[in-house]
Amino acid sequence: MIIYYVFIISLLVTAIYFDLKTFHIPNFLNLCGCGLGCIYTLIFQGIYQVKASLLGMIIPVVLLFIFFIFKLIGAGDIKLLAAIGAFVQADIFKVIIIAMFLTAVYGIGVVLFKLAKLIIHNQWTYKTTCIHMSIPIGVATCIFLIGGM
Repeated sequence: MIIYYVFIISLLVTAIYFDLKTFHIPNFLNLCGCGLGCIYTLIFQGIYQVKASLLGMIIPVVLLFIFFIFKLIGAGDIKLLAAIGAFVQADIFKVIIIAMFLTAVYGIGVVLFKLAKLIIHNQWTYKTTCIHMSIPIGVATCIFLIGGM
């Protein structure tokens, strides 16, 4: 079970690092996460559970595609959730729900912080606000892993 947590936490920490540094989560990282999730499932749970891992990878893509179309979520974030889904399988629904809630709270916090900064510095120009969604995804996954839902 330790290997399970090491794989997921390593994936999340690396994704958050890249997202904070470049606003991009590398495809290679997400592909490795998907592959490791399926291999872990095959080795420790058997060939019949690999189908559940594949389902866990497909669910975020299907559920969140409409958000991607409207540019509310990035493709890298969806692929990161797919990589996590390879490990947590159908429980990816729970991770997505927690992540969406945390993203809303995080987004409101960022907007309020920027608004306060605008008021203090009296610079009233319109700027779009982007957030690093890998952070709420990482926290949501950790909450799920420690049994928060």
